[in-house]
Amino acid sequence: GSVMTRIIHVEELRGLKVVGSGGRILGEIEDLEVDSETWHVENLFLRVRGSIVSDLGLPRPRWKRAHVSLPARHVSGVQDVVVLDVTVEEFAQELRKARPADEPLPAGSGD
Repeated sequence: GSVMTRIIHVEELRGLKVVGSGGRILGEIEDLEVDSETWHVENLFLRVRGSIVSDLGLPRPRWKRAHVSLPARHVSGVQDVVVLDVTVEEFAQELRKARPADEPLPAGSGD
């Protein structure tokens, strides 16, 4: 059968809950990164739930406002929530690689 695509406005996505493949709420969408040539969404910027941060044993003060960027290819569906194809464990790996948004970039990594 044909899959019906629907137009989704950015404003509709902001603040939507993001759910992992196991049904656990991981966070909310804060922003999107769009490729300026193709106009495709490349990455989602998520505000991570505090409970996820504590459950994963990540250093809490460092992650007061945990933000993480995830490739949009992980989105498996959007209804009243955004569903990802990642488990909490896979999400944890992304978080461990991530740099907290309020932490300065290392010198020399800017433009």
